[in-house]
Amino acid sequence: MTANRSNQILLDDAMESLKKEFGPLLGRAYDLAHGESCDVSHVQIDRKSIFENLEHCWSVQSNNTLNCITSSGSTFESFASNFKTKNQISYDGVFFQGSIKTNYSKETTESTTSYFAYMNAYWEKALVSLESGFRDYLTDEFNKDIEALDPTKLLDKYGAYLLTSFTVGGKTEFFISTEQANFDSMSEFNIDIHAAYKGFSGHSSTTNSNAIKKINQSSDVKCVTHGGDSSLQPTELAIESPEKLNSWIESLDKNPSMVQIAPGGLMPIWDFAATSQRKLEIKNAFLKQQYQSIGIQGQFLKEVYFISHTAAGTSHREDVEFILTNGSDPSWGEGIPYDKQMINRIGEDSPFATNNSYIIRVVSQGQQNAFGYGSMSAELSLKNNSPDTWQPDTMVALGLDIDGNWSCLGYMIDNPTVLRKPKNGAGNSVNISETLRSAQIDPQGSEAISGIHITVGTESNETAGTDSRIYLELSCLIDGKVESAYIFLDHPNNDDFRRNRVDAFYIPAEDMKVSSNPKSESINFDFKIEQIQKCQLYASSSGNVWKCASILMTAIQDNGLAYPLYVNFAVDTWVGLDRGYAFEPKNR
Repeated sequence: MTANRSNQILLDDAMESLKKEFGPLLGRAYDLAHGESCDVSHVQIDRKSIFENLEHCWSVQSNNTLNCITSSGSTFESFASNFKTKNQISYDGVFFQGSIKTNYSKETTESTTSYFAYMNAYWEKALVSLESGFRDYLTDEFNKDIEALDPTKLLDKYGAYLLTSFTVGGKTEFFISTEQANFDSMSEFNIDIHAAYKGFSGHSSTTNSNAIKKINQSSDVKCVTHGGDSSLQPTELAIESPEKLNSWIESLDKNPSMVQIAPGGLMPIWDFAATSQRKLEIKNAFLKQQYQSIGIQGQFLKEVYFISHTAAGTSHREDVEFILTNGSDPSWGEGIPYDKQMINRIGEDSPFATNNSYIIRVVSQGQQNAFGYGSMSAELSLKNNSPDTWQPDTMVALGLDIDGNWSCLGYMIDNPTVLRKPKNGAGNSVNISETLRSAQIDPQGSEAISGIHITVGTESNETAGTDSRIYLELSCLIDGKVESAYIFLDHPNNDDFRRNRVDAFYIPAEDMKVSSNPKSESINFDFKIEQIQKCQLYASSSGNVWKCASILMTAIQDNGLAYPLYVNFAVDTWVGLDRGYAFEPKNR
């Protein structure tokens, strides 16, 4: 009995020591934008505390467990997204991609021929958290500021997220990248990653040993260990003996480190605001700061323009639902039927007829005249609630933010999905955000263009339409010389460019030819966004042939990124053979 009581006293002493060391971090601001997912150095002690006498709510509970997190991906974007999910931090990709990128070279993260993996073996000794009732310790100054202080000044003063729960102990992290050619498939890479972790954890076998050897020989591996005796810390991916691991784990009692933010262990400061409007004001100010800090153009969406072309042989007139949601917080999303007052259909009265195109304009009606989320978080899909068979084959969504910047929110070329509502069932939908890969970041012009999507609108007056051919001329700087590609805009067996009509076209790179004029012999050429000097629309007949009302033009690169090159809803110009409409790309 005496021995057991002595052990309990030692345990209590250890818990009290942990409370004194880590308790002061509770309730303090935590920097989400930089560094690792859990690190003492990113607790912002310099920010003003919103609490006083909070030590009455500190809690430490014994939690001696071993855990493992593994993440992988065939692109850095998919890898970072998987990393975010596995780490259970309820925030969007701005933080997670920013933090994990610090462990890989810029060249590696931009590679399209690499596999990525992350392993985190962590030993939790205790859970440090705030007990219920901590709101009773808010300062009078903060209670006033949360409702009245300018949102940006509030964030600067107190920070955006507060640390409320985390575990302490030790962890070893491995950041791995390899060329895809070193493995037959992503599946084989994942199998070896899991076998390597088992070997590192002390499970010695030929399979695990071979996996570690292969990864070390074919990959770049970075090992980072936190906590415990530095002389016992693992420093490489290798088969570790149970004796050595146990010695290091035992040393964590005397030198623990922050290990993992617990699920729900970060509390946004706007949760203390009294009204939903005030919460949104503060959250929007924070997101805008984060987007600007990593050079992203897209801010909060003010308007969304969704463009679609209906495949031949399918048609219907109603019950289309354009769904716009926030990927990082689904509760902010809403399904938007196209016939709501907030949406204006641009084009003719039957936009979903076979071979027709249309534009749906979604205008924010929310607070601050903006949607409650940024373009980096937007997820879009299209749903057919009608029993009519309908197939939108080409779709593009463009967003206009509160700062006047355009971004491509998503696109889909050659959509194979036929949408219809079965009897007594819900309508099916197609996601058009799947191809989005950080398209709001300024293009560097490093990739050749795989295709151009252009939408043109014809004025509504009686003589605005035309039967003449309409061409798009792209003038590009190729090897120091300006070359022109002539692209014929046409949908086969369809009367394009009628009055009050929208026509959308996707032109793949192989259909873009360089020549002296549209009728001469031409050759294919590769070009990049930065090489486009000028664009021009003109008709095949002289005079006032066609009156152009609007132009929306998007470039899609070989790496999947899409960029709005030109958006103008007030063209209002007559076009003919001798008087084209010339314009320069805006986002080069």
